[in-house]
Amino acid sequence: MKIDVDLSTCIGCKMCMLICSLKKVGGFNPMYSNVKINLDIGRKALSYELTDDCQICDGICEQFCITKSIKVLL
Repeated sequence: MKIDVDLSTCIGCKMCMLICSLKKVGGFNPMYSNVKINLDIGRKALSYELTDDCQICDGICEQFCITKSIKVLL
């Protein structure tokens, strides 16, 4: 499984980070998320990174992405 984030439609709400942490540790804490959405305010740009553990769930972040910017590729 691979996750792709379309940064041209992502608004940086970090809902994916919240839902990932809920699935992973049972609570809302973005620090424990396997997907990280980063905002560079100076450049007005978003970036993302995935941890090595990102492939352990069913891609719940895709289901909760409000802009449908996340795609799980099998």
